[in-house]
Amino acid sequence: MPGAPAKSRTPLLDSSRSALEFLHRLLIMPPEDPTDLEGLLEELAVAFTATAAGLATFPEGAPLCSCSSSRDTCQSMIEDMKLYFNHQLSIGPPPSPRGALTVPRPDGGSCLGTLAGTPEVGGWLLWLEDDNRTHWSESEAALLVLTGQILASRLTLDKTPAPWAVQLERGLRRQRMEMAARIVRRLVHDFGNFFTGILGFSQLSLAHQAVSNSPLHNYLIEIYRSAQNGAQYIDQLRLFARRPTGRSPSERRSVERGNLANVLAELQSAWRAEVQLKLHLPVDLPVVAMKSEVLGQVLAILLDNACEAISGAGVIDVSARRVQVNAWQAGKLFGDVQPGPHLEIRVADNGSGLTPEAQRQLFAEPFFSTKPRKRGLGLAMAYGILSAHRSGLELLPRPEGGTIARLVVPTAPGAAP
Repeated sequence: MPGAPAKSRTPLLDSSRSALEFLHRLLIMPPEDPTDLEGLLEELAVAFTATAAGLATFPEGAPLCSCSSSRDTCQSMIEDMKLYFNHQLSIGPPPSPRGALTVPRPDGGSCLGTLAGTPEVGGWLLWLEDDNRTHWSESEAALLVLTGQILASRLTLDKTPAPWAVQLERGLRRQRMEMAARIVRRLVHDFGNFFTGILGFSQLSLAHQAVSNSPLHNYLIEIYRSAQNGAQYIDQLRLFARRPTGRSPSERRSVERGNLANVLAELQSAWRAEVQLKLHLPVDLPVVAMKSEVLGQVLAILLDNACEAISGAGVIDVSARRVQVNAWQAGKLFGDVQPGPHLEIRVADNGSGLTPEAQRQLFAEPFFSTKPRKRGLGLAMAYGILSAHRSGLELLPRPEGGTIARLVVPTAPGAAP
């Protein structure tokens, strides 16, 4: 009727305008912008007027950044999205903007999720969550998918990645290494038993059945040597698959306080003559929460890589210092580093350095190697050892040419220098 008051209606919440403003900022964000991954997700949540935003690997479903939900709720939501997107991928191409998923939360509210990623570092789930909202508009769903696509493009196209991109890429690489380690752990036990049997019975046959220098004797020797090589390879895989036992190294009674100078002195005794090893160690060097022989294994791998990167004569500089690692710095390292006091060891060579392709592949593929006769297990083994001892590693380009391997090991608590 003319003059009748219009019925009031509460409009559905739609944050498309503020989400578009966020996307615009994301597109023009310079590489030197200091925003980290947690800050970026907070901005995303605010832009979509959501309670929180989160990231998890796909298809593993391992969280990359903490969210405000309880752990059980967060994991349940991730599992629901994994089932949906796995089904989508089984029947066609990756989800389109219309394929974003709304998942109800058990404690009320809902989540809006989408799938993104790159072939180089893998995929991830990106989601928004809200305590009160049960509906997300089609435009919001499309904008969230677009957000994932922009993140992926910035991750692969930017020559100088921003802090959030470094965190995301390294988080994805760590999760890929963890997935490979879980698979290896399932295999090494059985394969170890296989090689134990081959070694044992071939050794018994050599001792009791075969005449020396006969064809059968020579065949058995080859079997025995091949089984030895296989057993050594299994030992390398076992080192890669090592992980913490649930307690920090400082709490393990078996941890010995190894002296870095002694470890390096032992390695130097077997060094290549044409490559000079220079040590720069302070007098107040702290002891570390790691056995001397274990630290020696990691340093031997790094020194071997540095030596192979040098053609002919060269110099490898090894330096050490005390550092205080915060949460942001810990997230940049490959391994399992916790904030706190650490010993930083740098192994710097003047070799050929790492190509951009090699830099992208390192820690993204556990068996990646630039050396034709190598299996690529050196850094994977170092990663496994360090992860088991709450330590970490990163490889950096040396300004004057070459590579710097930066190793961070927790210091033994309460230990005098």
